[in-house]
Amino acid sequence: LWFKESFVRMVEEDLFMMVCEDITATRSLAEELDFYANYDLLTGIYNRGFFERRLELLLNSSRSQDSQHALLFIDLAQFKVINDTFGHGSGDQALRQVAGVLEQMIPESAVVARLGSDEFAILLEESSQQDSLAFANLVIDRLNDTHYVRDERMFSFGCSIGVTLFRQQQGSSQEVLAQADNACFTAKSLGRSRVYLYQMDDQMLLERQGQ
Repeated sequence: LWFKESFVRMVEEDLFMMVCEDITATRSLAEELDFYANYDLLTGIYNRGFFERRLELLLNSSRSQDSQHALLFIDLAQFKVINDTFGHGSGDQALRQVAGVLEQMIPESAVVARLGSDEFAILLEESSQQDSLAFANLVIDRLNDTHYVRDERMFSFGCSIGVTLFRQQQGSSQEVLAQADNACFTAKSLGRSRVYLYQMDDQMLLERQGQ
């Protein structure tokens, strides 16, 4: 009431003053910083930092420990060939093309990110082993059917995928990523377009971890 009466008196006495501030530049800067912190500048999908934070949040969530999630670690097979043959510009185009394919095919609750170079990762929440492996094979099929064309030459985006399943409070984000990375390395060693599932007692994975 005091403020209302004072406001009316100020207007009547021609003492009223309004101060405005243009925060467009500040808001634009905040949005730009948010993009740099969470998104990959080349492809526009999430970056490694955001992916690790999302994974850590899932590991520390208050959900039931019976909830199982999956991490898919994807390594492209033909990126180096494209990069070396046509240059970095073509390599960048190829990465953007792959990112677009992965972003379109993931479930609504999933997260896809570029971890670096030609490595991508997908986080599937509430996913069984059967569903996770089926989706990983779907990714392989989709990328095999996707081609990069340049100078009348065509390359398919073959890949290797390592899959690890985890629950709440089951290690750190770095440990879960390392499991999927090791499984992906094993998949690559077995040949192109393979999916390999991480298991604690797997002898091939134990040897890879030792190395």
